[in-house]
Amino acid sequence: MKGKELLQFLGYSVDHPDFKAFLAAHHIDLQHLPNPLLPEKKVRKYLHSRFIQGFALSFDFDDPARAAALSKSDPEGQSIFSPADYRIKNPVGNGPLYLTRIDFFTPEASATDPVQLPFGLQLQSNGRTVAGKLGTENPHGPANSQYYEADEKDFYYERYHVYVYFDRGDREERLQQLTVMLR
Repeated sequence: MKGKELLQFLGYSVDHPDFKAFLAAHHIDLQHLPNPLLPEKKVRKYLHSRFIQGFALSFDFDDPARAAALSKSDPEGQSIFSPADYRIKNPVGNGPLYLTRIDFFTPEASATDPVQLPFGLQLQSNGRTVAGKLGTENPHGPANSQYYEADEKDFYYERYHVYVYFDRGDREERLQQLTVMLR
């Protein structure tokens, strides 16, 4: 499976027929997906599904009522959370759970059809190659900032927000994991 093909489903509901058909066509076990019919308290611990092919899917609840309430209570946007933080970007389908994030990592040894990373990247690509493919890195501030992480970088590439992770202390900055979300 090509990771690029999987990216098109960001924002889709977990039970969208096109999304489920795509996963089934690539022999992905649909039993690992969260059940949108479970009560919210029970489904919360199942919002992240990991697959042996080298990827994980993260789902979240769309909360338009909470976004509307926040807009009314904070019309100037003084809150650290904006109404958009409670809405899924570009939702597709009807349902409570939407795909918000895809993580790519090393597939398990038993995987017969490992997923290929999107954007022309490969695991173990060095930091220069990653930057060459994704463009300018988003600044995280100085190295002594509390938010600075020496082993991660993030980029805005096309319509995606992409995080890349390296082993801490690896001078070559070889790619270990890739996370993709919609902007």
